[in-house]
Amino acid sequence: PSTSRSACGTMLADPISVGGFQYNSQFAQAAQQSDLLILPPLEIRLGERAPPGPVALPDPHPSERAHHVPAHEGRLRR
Repeated sequence: PSTSRSACGTMLADPISVGGFQYNSQFAQAAQQSDLLILPPLEIRLGERAPPGPVALPDPHPSERAHHVPAHEGRLRR
């Protein structure tokens, strides 16, 4: 947690912890266009291996921030 906190600076309000793992190949397809999805690339160390793995970080308080970013500015463009 301390390494990830210093690497992310003030982006993290709380320390990172893992509450569980879930695989859902349709996760991104199920999200609404107005949903904020943060998908940082990570390396997950498993013994000697470090395969890449994305993680979705949902906004914990979307209703409080929804009025700050217009929907057309919040969408990710491909």
